[in-house]
Amino acid sequence: DQNAAVGASALRLTTTSQNTAMGSSALEIQTTGQYNSAFGARAGQLLVTGQENSFFGTSTAYNQASGSFNTYYGAAAGFNNLTGSSNVFIGYSAGYNETGSNFLYISNSNTSSPLIYGSFTNNNIGIGVGAFQASMTQGFTLKNGTAPSGNVTDQFAMYSNDIVAGN
Repeated sequence: DQNAAVGASALRLTTTSQNTAMGSSALEIQTTGQYNSAFGARAGQLLVTGQENSFFGTSTAYNQASGSFNTYYGAAAGFNNLTGSSNVFIGYSAGYNETGSNFLYISNSNTSSPLIYGSFTNNNIGIGVGAFQASMTQGFTLKNGTAPSGNVTDQFAMYSNDIVAGN
């Protein structure tokens, strides 16, 4: 079946191939999906189906039941993301409670306002902010605090200690 598993219960229930799990209970109940890698105790433990995921760190993607193309690096990163795909979470507890898909979190704690937050769907990235305003459809935000109000699409504006740029 071309799997590699090291650790008690790693890939215990798998019925597929091309997966790598290192750590106690890593990818323990995965039954379908290929090309997944999990390194760390309980990394991807509850993943049942998904492909081409990379989980690095203790309890990374612990509650992820399905989803593909995720990259989580750091203990408890993506811990409660049940079905998301195409996420990138970097740092201790980054994206811990994120439940969606196509997001970027760079953080060193379980926070809704990570150091860097992004949406691959909308091509947005923010520094020091949480979720983007619905009116901001493209561009980036640099802000110490909350995002400014109003539509910032297709404009550039500078505020006191804030920079907001649109495409």
